Amino acid sequence: MSFQKFIHPYDCEMVPERFEKRLKNEKFPSNYVFRVNSKDEKEYWVKISVSVINWEGRPAILNFLTDITERKAVRDTDKPHSQLLFQSFIDNSEYSIYAKDLKGKSGSHLETEMMITGSYAKTM
Repeated sequence: MSFQKFIHPYDCEMVPERFEKRLKNEKFPSNYVFRVNSKDEKEYWVKISVSVINWEGRPAILNFLTDITERKAVRDTDKPHSQLLFQSFIDNSEYSIYAKDLKGKSGSHLETEMMITGSYAKTM
């Protein structure tokens, strides 16, 4: 049975796309978060850690999945919607996050979160 069958519909394009591009030696984050569905349609959040390896003379991908459903639920419990959107952006970004406010002050992703949402998340 194909793993793709279990990827949540909202993430079903991102995961295989990254897999294919990684096999072509294109650079993508080695860790990212996405959703999967179990056979009984229960939704889980997983963090994937990816390594490209050589298997019998051919490129292959070694994946480690960690169930982060409970951790994510606890982290997201008290966040306003804007913080949830920002956290999703951070979790799935392919790039470093750095921004400037309207006055030209620059900052890291924590400072950026403060500028966008008005507060820091309790955990990152």
